[in-house]
Amino acid sequence: MENTTLKNIIIETLAFLGLTLSLVYAIKYYPALPSKIPNHYTSSGLIEDYMSKNIIIIMTCLNIGMYLLLTLLKKHPNWCNSPVEVTEKNKKELYTIDLWFVSLLKLNIVWIFTFSILSIINNALENKSALQPIIIMLIITFIVIAVFVIKMTNTAKPTLPK
Repeated sequence: MENTTLKNIIIETLAFLGLTLSLVYAIKYYPALPSKIPNHYTSSGLIEDYMSKNIIIIMTCLNIGMYLLLTLLKKHPNWCNSPVEVTEKNKKELYTIDLWFVSLLKLNIVWIFTFSILSIINNALENKSALQPIIIMLIITFIVIAVFVIKMTNTAKPTLPK
């Protein structure tokens, strides 16, 4: 069960572009990174702790893994954990909602990882980058989750006869 509407194609393309950007950026700049990169800053912007540059490899692999896992989940909406009971009567509508939810969740997760990877690399190379895009993407992710839980819950409610 795959949604091939124009909106879904755009969402999938944006997710793939984010994945590609993080992969290309990581491959391009990993050799230039020092072996230890800044991990934590004080409120005044001073470096307080360091981590291995291998975190870039780990985060890139996690980004690819999440992308592939969520792509697989879209092909099997029955694997989704629904907040309501799935019945023959509401299955089609709930699975359609699941497809949109997983698509938007994948888009957000990929871009959270992408912004994180870019930010870590930019900070390590002393091209300071703000974390605002990551915070915004996290907020959007929680809003998406809340909206889809409400939508699924309302879908499963029986309608009363008039």
